[in-house]
Amino acid sequence: DESDGSDKEGSDAESEKDDATQQQQTIIDRTETNLVALRRTIYLTIQSSLDYEEAAHKLLKIDFKEGQEYELCQMIIDCCAQQRSYEKFYGLLAQRFSNLKGQLYKGLFEQCFREQY
Repeated sequence: DESDGSDKEGSDAESEKDDATQQQQTIIDRTETNLVALRRTIYLTIQSSLDYEEAAHKLLKIDFKEGQEYELCQMIIDCCAQQRSYEKFYGLLAQRFSNLKGQLYKGLFEQCFREQY
């Protein structure tokens, strides 16, 4: 008789513990869906622009969260690297961001070049 009651209390305590654990779990997106979407947006914006000034203007309208500026620099370099020959469009675009936002983008471009080359 006593063993039946104590088992029931133990299983109730365990199920409460499991419920609390499930409520505390946070979901982490490891597919990097947001990063892929950001890179796609940057790429399409660059490719759809007629000149570097238009590209810079459109890219400045994108609401970058802290840390996402690095992806912008990386995408400018990646787009430039995809071309068969050097196009000054990408150099001028990078220069525009370096002039507009100063040390932030200069440091990020330097970091990208150190990591890639």
